[in-house]
Amino acid sequence: MLNQQIGQYRITGRLGQGGMGEIFSARDEKLDRTVAVKFIANSRLDSDASRRLFLREARAAAALDHPFICSVHDVLEHGGQPVIIMERVEGETLSERISRGPLAADEIVRITLEVAEALAAAHARGIIHRDIKSANIMITPSGHVKVMDFGLALLITSSPIDQTAHRSEEISSTIVGTLPYIAPEILRGEKASAASDIYSLGVVTYEIATGRRPFTGKTDALLMSEVLNRQPLPPRQLNATLPRSLEELILRTLSKEPAQRPVIGDLQSQLRDLAGGKSQKTDPRRRERAPRRRTGGCSHQRARAGAIAARPADRGDSALSDPLRSDHRRSRARR
Repeated sequence: MLNQQIGQYRITGRLGQGGMGEIFSARDEKLDRTVAVKFIANSRLDSDASRRLFLREARAAAALDHPFICSVHDVLEHGGQPVIIMERVEGETLSERISRGPLAADEIVRITLEVAEALAAAHARGIIHRDIKSANIMITPSGHVKVMDFGLALLITSSPIDQTAHRSEEISSTIVGTLPYIAPEILRGEKASAASDIYSLGVVTYEIATGRRPFTGKTDALLMSEVLNRQPLPPRQLNATLPRSLEELILRTLSKEPAQRPVIGDLQSQLRDLAGGKSQKTDPRRRERAPRRRTGGCSHQRARAGAIAARPADRGDSALSDPLRSDHRRSRARR
């Protein structure tokens, strides 16, 4: 595969094996840039019709242009195999960041808001992600997010190499996503919607805020039962330093009924209020931090198999700080 030419892209190295296929680094010889190339395994698409639908979805996602979304540059076929040409993203996954220790409350709000802004841009174009999870969100060296795999979830189910909780997270050909993050209505057989993406983001925010997911059943059957029937433990019982207003917002995003969740615009507004009314729409290129060592394409799956374990809920004295409420009081006093 090394030095193989695929249109204007020359393969320069192998990045890893993901649940959808192999991922390579390549040089775009026409535009003189480094990209990531994902070869979608034909075994993940079980018919010509599913292949055509997948390509159509991926091409729709390629139209998305947002600083918090991993860009899809091109969608093509090579030897009858779907190939996705993507922005190559440096950094670490949010799940890896969670494993290194707790985040401050203002960081939780900022990350959630940036993902919400990415979802708002996609939803405005009629694109539902379907697989929002902490392992599908990269934190770049600048500290901002990149949401991965827009348009790649439809008809593509998780495999053991992409596990985040259970031995098998492939539910069926009609339910797409990663089980701990799937909205209750999807498990009931309803169609994915913007509200189901918001539920998945609520799971991610709960995970950042507490170090664990809201539902932790040890088997798929137990986990599905909890998602459908139980209420999550209030986050402040696991992390008492969280602002109450943030806890309330997280619990609303995890409502069992889609109509009870905030719509994406309201979610953004409430997150900005939590951040003291400061707009988060900053250019990610303006912030600079020391780069981390990992690089990868939008898929960013590790080459090795294995689960990404959630951190324990007990964070001891290093629990999240609560700078947001005082900032908000000062902002309201000025008004």
